[in-house]
Amino acid sequence: MKILHFHVTCLFALYAGLLWAGELAPRIAAYKTRDTEIISQLPAGADPMVVDYLQACLTNVVRVGALDDDSANVAITLQDLGTLRLAATKKLSSETSGSDPVREETRAYIEHLQGFIADRYYLPYIARQNELLEMKYFNTKTANTGNFIEGYLNSYFPLTKAVDGRLRDSSPPKPLGISPWEVIARFEPPLAFRGGPEAAIMGALALSHTYFPRFVEGKPEFTKDQSFTVSTLKKAGVRVGAGAGRLDSQTRFLLGAGLQVHALGFWALYDPKGEAWMAGLSTADLSKLKKAIGWFE
Repeated sequence: MKILHFHVTCLFALYAGLLWAGELAPRIAAYKTRDTEIISQLPAGADPMVVDYLQACLTNVVRVGALDDDSANVAITLQDLGTLRLAATKKLSSETSGSDPVREETRAYIEHLQGFIADRYYLPYIARQNELLEMKYFNTKTANTGNFIEGYLNSYFPLTKAVDGRLRDSSPPKPLGISPWEVIARFEPPLAFRGGPEAAIMGALALSHTYFPRFVEGKPEFTKDQSFTVSTLKKAGVRVGAGAGRLDSQTRFLLGAGLQVHALGFWALYDPKGEAWMAGLSTADLSKLKKAIGWFE
């Protein structure tokens, strides 16, 4: 997903506020006309880097223009367009990148295509994508600071792996390319209850499922009639773990298994030495702990 956001950010971050109404086809036609004019006005013996850049940009936009505006392939092709523009720009030298023809082409792209593409094809879906990430991780900062074990596991298994190229595909099982499933591998500090609450630390391995809201068909909007699991339950999962707790003034080895409901983890903890069972309670929303426990930051 970071690669996808990188592409979108490089293309649209500087000009996301320039939003136009209208359709894509006339904007492509206007850009093609201007780029063709720039090419025709190049002097004899023009720098080959500049010529190749202008031709490449024109060819890439022509590819988009060959598609119908409502085609399911438009968003993917526009993403490719951004990648190809970056590749073409990298072939320019420091001198040619600031040349007048290149500057004119950039102005034409911004004027006719940049803002419209961002508004029409990306920004609404990026907003919904961020909302899904908030639901999955409770906040996006938690997602960005996940440990490397979770990152590896979630990018390895097909069930949890994100899918690039589905930014405008809101259909399940991975709406907008985001899987509702997540592998969790981290230390959690539950409270163990045996008589009174006692501090414990558990190395937990868990599988969590987020109940994503349904989308209005063909639109970057959530439906208003959401189910109980989406509106109230939100998340559920299972977990196992091993750790230690301070019980009866002694440090004891603990084993545990449990369930996650929303942001809470309910544990059944077992002390093998004392052959005793106890309940445990933890939170899966690490952002709630960061003020009290600095190493979760």
